[in-house]
Amino acid sequence: MREKEHTPSASAAARSTRLVWAVCLIVFGGLAIWACFKTWRAWTQLGTVSPIAEVAFVGAAACLDCHADRHASWSRTFHRTMTQVATQASVVGAFDGKPQRAFGGEMRPQWRDGKFWFDYTDPQTAAPLASLQLGRTVGSHRYQQYLMEAQDGSGTWYRLHYLWHLGEQRWVHMNAAFLGDDSQPFDAQVASWNNNCIFCHNTGPEPRASNLQALRVRANAGEQFQARDEMTFNSTVADLGIGCESCHGPGAEHVSRNQDFFRRFALKLNGGVDPTIVNARRLAAERSTQICGACHAGRAPKDAAMLELWMTKGQSYRAGDNLNAHVDVLWAHSPSPVQHDPQLFANRFWGDGSPRLSAYEYQGMTRSKCFEESELSCINCHSMHEGDPAGMLTERARGNAPCLKCHQDKGGEQLATHTQHAPDSKASNCVNCHMPNAVYGVMDIKRTHLIEVPDAAKSASAGKPNACTNCHADKSLLWAQQQTAKLWQQPNTTAIVRRDGAAAEIPDGIASLIAGDPVQQAIAAHQPGWRENLVPTAQLEALLPYLVTALSDDRPAIRRFARLSLLTLEDRAPEKWRFKTALQKFDFTGPANEREAAIAALRAENPMPLPDPELLARLQELGRAQEKQIDIGE
Repeated sequence: MREKEHTPSASAAARSTRLVWAVCLIVFGGLAIWACFKTWRAWTQLGTVSPIAEVAFVGAAACLDCHADRHASWSRTFHRTMTQVATQASVVGAFDGKPQRAFGGEMRPQWRDGKFWFDYTDPQTAAPLASLQLGRTVGSHRYQQYLMEAQDGSGTWYRLHYLWHLGEQRWVHMNAAFLGDDSQPFDAQVASWNNNCIFCHNTGPEPRASNLQALRVRANAGEQFQARDEMTFNSTVADLGIGCESCHGPGAEHVSRNQDFFRRFALKLNGGVDPTIVNARRLAAERSTQICGACHAGRAPKDAAMLELWMTKGQSYRAGDNLNAHVDVLWAHSPSPVQHDPQLFANRFWGDGSPRLSAYEYQGMTRSKCFEESELSCINCHSMHEGDPAGMLTERARGNAPCLKCHQDKGGEQLATHTQHAPDSKASNCVNCHMPNAVYGVMDIKRTHLIEVPDAAKSASAGKPNACTNCHADKSLLWAQQQTAKLWQQPNTTAIVRRDGAAAEIPDGIASLIAGDPVQQAIAAHQPGWRENLVPTAQLEALLPYLVTALSDDRPAIRRFARLSLLTLEDRAPEKWRFKTALQKFDFTGPANEREAAIAALRAENPMPLPDPELLARLQELGRAQEKQIDIGE
């Protein structure tokens, strides 16, 4: 007889199920308690961070895993490519061996043995003088400069003699990129990268000057020397170029602590606010603006001890700090550290104390009422992760929207009444009147970041460009004052007294071009060809004889701007002017006799009156009284 098959009772099965559930509840409950504890602990530690000065830089690559989208949007910027290793992918210049001659020297850019070289030769005999290998590039937007490492391999890098201009597709001697005249020696702009460029064109820089003690001994012995030229370095950077940590602060603690899943979860519960990293949008306007001001402001170490720190460990400022605690922001009244040039800093500002050079945007903005009386900051218009990389302007910031956020009464139907120009014209773009072109950048003219109301009398006394005559260059500052009084019903009582001594009724574009100092001349030569200058070309034709005269200026930068404006004016009136044929043979850094021959050919092909000889002589005399060498600090 077969035994009855044994089957578990229903009650036994139920007990087993309950046991399994109980074990699961205990395990999962324990895990939940453990997870809650870990999250709570992470939450309580969110605000516990190391002093920012003690946090190390890690480089932009460390940001990629968690912030791929932000890393990608930063990667397309010119900030990223500010400094690069010289490779076939990064170098944009034509290394074709064609000789470049200027300022008494000759250089041939060569691609040889898989490397880039500047080969220097005697311009008379073509005998070889030196071959310098290029190891790094600086810039990739408007122009690109080239660096070589000291041949002893010490880590000291030097900016060499030529840059490649992307827009004009040509080599330009560095002397012509600044505001000096034709008398500059060939080596005038050769400079050490480690004691200047390294601070703003890279991330987490440590210059590591290696011979400070030796220089100190020489100084104590009374020896005269140029520390800037004789200092040697073994520099390091977290990133070549301007990386994430330049704006967000050093990231070692942020990266390390966010390896923890529970901390990341706690951050989400906290709205993503992470005190281990800086987000400019969560800072007050002043501190947010200072992040940009750390580079976009002329500044200097506060004292000798701070200078030594800069030259060894790098500047102490970190994003989010109070910039003023680390540096002295430079102004017109800042004392010059150079005995032979007491006006070194004063020359970088207009007569009213507003900046007239690029890299001083911070000084302009912080002097503006819009900054003083509101929460305006750089990121109201600029974004590292949005918009066109050329200027980092968002699409919204290209119009009047940023201004109308506060000045609602000036928009809509009131715009034409406010501007007294057609509402759809460039003249009704707020920045063209309130932030006009009044700043010299290397080989370019840029907007001032001082936001102010145009005032012809103030412009005259300060010697700086006026928004009205920036476009209407054929009109005088006296005219601008009279038009302002007429169109906006403003008082017309202040006398027009030009700082350069020219008469108030002389067209501003002519007076500034001939009688101005180098920055005034550069802006005056640039403006007739400015892409947003929509004044009818016929109105600017009174300037043509003087623009042609400016082709003979003794400063290459002025000659270049005059040439570009003439080319643009022909484009606008091709049926009347024929400048291009002659100007193709006009090299603004070429030999004087070749330049003058091109000018003669231009005059022959384009009959036009010569400048008024009496007016020209008077303005040239005033210009000689304003001769000055303006060191723009780059």
